[in-house]
Amino acid sequence: MDHEKVALSRSLGLFHCIGVLAGCIIGTAIFISPAAILSGVNGSVGLSFVIWIASALLGTSEALCFAELGSLFTKSGGEFIYLMESFGPLVAFLRVWSNVVVQGPANAALQTMVIATYVVAPFLGDCHELPWLAVRLLAACAMWLIFFVNCVSVPLAVRIQSFMTVAKITGLVVLILTGMVFLCQGYTDSFREPFQMYSFKLGGLSSAFLAGRYAFAGW
Repeated sequence: MDHEKVALSRSLGLFHCIGVLAGCIIGTAIFISPAAILSGVNGSVGLSFVIWIASALLGTSEALCFAELGSLFTKSGGEFIYLMESFGPLVAFLRVWSNVVVQGPANAALQTMVIATYVVAPFLGDCHELPWLAVRLLAACAMWLIFFVNCVSVPLAVRIQSFMTVAKITGLVVLILTGMVFLCQGYTDSFREPFQMYSFKLGGLSSAFLAGRYAFAGW
């Protein structure tokens, strides 16, 4: 008896595929990492650029390693297949288990927290600190809404993903153009002494590097 091969249905168009992939690459970290990096290096613009460059180089190296593995193992399964072939089923299972139980939920929680923070901030921007209960409740509602949409209709979820990707790219372009306009207008005080630091803490530098790594985790 012949067994039919199980495979994912190819039902997405080119635009939606680009939207999903770009949405995975450009995550929420790019909107929160700059502030975290500057805070970790105590406002040193020059050192923050070093952190960004080091994070980009490390992320590029990891992406190239996965590209090599992808060309070597042509099976569906991603890193599970790579770990299975390299270290056996136990390591592969533990990696997938930790991703499903720990890493995936934590990443989803962080993304919805970012959404909630940016939604609440315009209304309560005058507060010294945003009310944690309002932010967390809105984040929980956002997570349940995303869960509901993905359960009800995958095409609708893909269209929302594509729209959010366009919105994120538009926001980044606006931020970049705004920064260039301010530079052209002579707002260059931060670049006069780019490596000036009032204090140095190794823990802050480590936190800044982790924030930079998270921004380049979309590969």
